[in-house]
Amino acid sequence: RRALARRKDAALTFLDPTTGAATGRLIAIAPPGTSKLTVDRVTLVDTESDTLAVFFYRVTYPESGLQPERDEMRVQAQSRASGQHTLDTAVTLGGDEWLRDGWSRTDVAVVDARGYVVVNYDPGSGDDRHLFHVLGLVPGLATWTVAEDCCRESIAALAINGGVLLASRIGRDDELRGYDLTTGQQLWRQPYDRGTIRMDHPRCAVRHEGTF
Repeated sequence: RRALARRKDAALTFLDPTTGAATGRLIAIAPPGTSKLTVDRVTLVDTESDTLAVFFYRVTYPESGLQPERDEMRVQAQSRASGQHTLDTAVTLGGDEWLRDGWSRTDVAVVDARGYVVVNYDPGSGDDRHLFHVLGLVPGLATWTVAEDCCRESIAALAINGGVLLASRIGRDDELRGYDLTTGQQLWRQPYDRGTIRMDHPRCAVRHEGTF
């Protein structure tokens, strides 16, 4: 039950897959007191009973009193069924300010039908902070982050299997890690020989029954 849609600026239009006719529309809405909303990307997440449109966007808070103008990165999720916002939160990316001025350095690693989207962030510069965000898109789901700043491409989320998120870490200790998807608690670690994967993270993982 995957949805088909097209985006233009901050508007997402759902399409009938057989005819191409528009079947509904969602628009990213900036929080009060902000301006210059810019949507960099949209991801669709199918849950058991709905499709969530996830807007990764930027807004500007104008200069006010002693507060200078500032930009903010945000994630907003809307329900296709009801049109209601299920999440709208600020997200902090790593690295220098010039590296985190957009969502262009992020990659949606995996989504989950319970209502999660996992985003990897690669600042693309030296020892700046690499991280992944696990975003719970509906009320009751936790949002959490794992960040590493030891070296280039030091942490990346790979896949979800049941309640476990698999991640790969490169640094002082090269290892695979399992995290509890709902809490962010690290469950286990499995060291590996980095030379066997060409000095880089594994690029993918496949869930199979109870394993990766």
